[in-house]
Amino acid sequence: MIWTALVACLPGTYTPDEQLRIEGLRFDADALPAPSDDRADDPEVVALGKALYFDRAFATDRTTSCATCHALCRGCDDPTAGSSGADPRMTPTSAGAAGVTPRAAPTVLESAHRGRWGWYGRFCALDDQSTFPFSSHAVYGLETDTWKGVVARGVRYRYAADWPFGDVPVDDDDVVEQVGVALEGWLRSLPPSTTPLDRLLDGDDEALDPVEQEGLRLFVGKAHCVDCHDGPLLSDDQPHNVGVASDDLGRGDDDIAVCVRPDDPPRADGTFVTPPLRNVALTAPYMHDGSLATLEDVVWHYDVGGAPEGTVGEVDGRLKPLGLSDEERQALVAFLRTLGPS
Repeated sequence: MIWTALVACLPGTYTPDEQLRIEGLRFDADALPAPSDDRADDPEVVALGKALYFDRAFATDRTTSCATCHALCRGCDDPTAGSSGADPRMTPTSAGAAGVTPRAAPTVLESAHRGRWGWYGRFCALDDQSTFPFSSHAVYGLETDTWKGVVARGVRYRYAADWPFGDVPVDDDDVVEQVGVALEGWLRSLPPSTTPLDRLLDGDDEALDPVEQEGLRLFVGKAHCVDCHDGPLLSDDQPHNVGVASDDLGRGDDDIAVCVRPDDPPRADGTFVTPPLRNVALTAPYMHDGSLATLEDVVWHYDVGGAPEGTVGEVDGRLKPLGLSDEERQALVAFLRTLGPS
């Protein structure tokens, strides 16, 4: 009875099975997971997080901040307006203060709704993910064994007078922990976008044009996108090897600590956590290494069953040639482009 009531709002052009799969993509902007620290949602903590997000003084080149690789609008009423939340330079991987990172910068839009973070699914908590870039020499130019002290000194010098947690802690680790909470608060405050798919699921039969509707049908059917890109964020939040030509071991790198859940498959070479697809049209280039420049390239990659050579590890057995026509590929891209702000 519940499913019958839900699917009744979708246009009659979808089969019952397609309708059920489409309903599984419903996004609830109010279903924000609990923060890692209750103080994260305090307005003063959020304001601090915003200041830290755009602060370039922590980097050795004094030009790099979180916003360098994860663009947001600092002075806008809506910080996400016209922003991708990813690297606006659209390079395959992101350049920081002292080098180039090995992976593409994912978007921070709706990141507070995720269950784990990073291409590896490295972190189970958003505050931990938020402070990790400070420890990357390529990003901020700081050294592995001294970065916490540098961040703590910067906080004491520039923020002590208005530190919303009380007195700035003496211990550098405690300072960094509070920086993470503040950055988490800022990311949690970002308003989610409303997409044509959201409007369709709310009963707007005209939210998608006929070509986009065909793309949605392919997404949940013949193209098998929904096998991994399901749920409210269009991600199963699970690691997969999708046949990218790369020597990056991903979660198979035993030297990297990752967030592990009871239902996770064994760690394997070449696996990366499925990225969300909301706002995907804004976040080119694609894949963990930024090796696919356009959505058309991504659809072609999956249509032919992944890269013919140069992959590492065992490719997911579900990755097989799809046999899409030119028109079907175009329709699928058209639908993917609707997964951002209306």
